[in-house]
Formats: sequence, structure tokens, C-alpha cells
Amino acid sequence: MFLALLLCWFILALVWLGVRMAGSESAKSLPIQDMVMVTSLMFALMLSFAAAGIWNDWVQARGAVQRGRWRSRTCWRLPTACRPSARPRSEPA
Repeated sequence: MFLALLLCWFILALVWLGVRMAGSESAKSLPIQDMVMVTSLMFALMLSFAAAGIWNDWVQARGAVQRGRWRSRTCWRLPTACRPSARPRSEPA
């Protein structure tokens, strides 16, 4: 945890130093209007992929529940089908 925090501060210091050495003026405005569209598109993509992942997990869970239900029905029906009284009688030859 401490190492990750230290790494974040190191990267932040490098970025700050790079901006200062490049001579970027603080009075110069950033192109925020252009970045809004790109940022919103990236957010929409992340949201859609997250929703697709959640939907996939839901479908897999529903399938697992359905298979479990079928198995439990089979386990309950199998002993009643294998009872001697439920079997068809064969005539001795």
C-alpha cells in the first residue's frame, strides 16, 4: 500500500516537472470543450462493457440455477422410477 502511494506521488512529481520544463503557461486555457466529448464517450464505453459483463454473469447464474433445478428433479424422480412396483413386469420365459 505504501509503495503504491509512493509510486503515485513519484508519477505526479514527474508530470508536474515535465509540464514546468515544457514551458506551459498557466494562463493558457486548456481545450476542455474538446475533451468533454472524448471523456463522455470513454465513460459510455466503460459503462456499456460493465453492463454487458453484468448481464453475462446474470445469464450464467440463471443457467446454473436451471441446471441445478433439473438435476434436483432428476434426483427426486429417479428413486420413484426405479422402485420395483414401478418397473414393468417381465414374463418368465
